[in-house]
Amino acid sequence: MDSLAVALRTTLEANGWRHLSSTTASDKGITQIYDKPGSSLQVTVYESWYYTWVEMAATRLITPAGTASSPPTATPTRQ
Repeated sequence: MDSLAVALRTTLEANGWRHLSSTTASDKGITQIYDKPGSSLQVTVYESWYYTWVEMAATRLITPAGTASSPPTATPTRQ
């Protein structure tokens, strides 16, 4: 399982994903978090009796047509 997590990280980083964090839990396996401008990705690798599972969950910022595609920035609010 560890070698698969390392291989996934190496491949994702080679394709422009920035690794943010990794956590390991005995009952949940290994969870890795990545991002790219406008996108994020969560990868979970865990084992059962017979199989090794890989789950991927991704999000992507979608902007309306004709607007800038860069990620939004925080804007201070006035009170």
